[in-house]
Amino acid sequence: GLPELAQDLRREALASEPLAMAKTADNAHGTNPTATVASQALAVAARGDSVASDLLDDGHWLVRAAAADALANMGATTVTDRLVHSADDEHWWVRRNALEALARVGDLTGAALETATRGIDDGDYRVRRNAALAVRSAGQVTDGTVAALERMLRDDNRYNRFYAANALRHLAPVASEAGTAPLDHLFTSRWCPLTNAEDRY
Repeated sequence: GLPELAQDLRREALASEPLAMAKTADNAHGTNPTATVASQALAVAARGDSVASDLLDDGHWLVRAAAADALANMGATTVTDRLVHSADDEHWWVRRNALEALARVGDLTGAALETATRGIDDGDYRVRRNAALAVRSAGQVTDGTVAALERMLRDDNRYNRFYAANALRHLAPVASEAGTAPLDHLFTSRWCPLTNAEDRY
């Protein structure tokens, strides 16, 4: 039934795109596309990883995102290279799901860790958030990881600032600079809450 699941996933993705991208007064950035039923079924199907991996090349962004989500739910360890490629996809939701899948693989090293580190500076806040979660789960750093997380401490999104600090805290045992970065940031941004333009000294 795997070919049929792949067809169902495509059908569901095409049908749900308008709702997935809808914006409301309470949700100005748009709804987060939820996993399609077919992608959930694919995640528990025998040999579903090969089908989901093929769908990462689909022409529709929501199909690619759903395939990455299925691979994340599988914890698929055989398609890391494909997920690294998808983490550079043109659509933010595919990048976001690919980074989540890489985080769940549990062995974030080499190109995967470098990709997650680059994701910390992504233009979309949801991608940055999952990138921070991914490097936190890696338990190790590569060139630029700590510096990128330091920049994220100044992110416009408050949740991203938390996830950056949380990642730095968990990476401190393997990178001493990760332990000092939050403290340096704290002293820079909060050293004297009473200081203002009228009372500077």
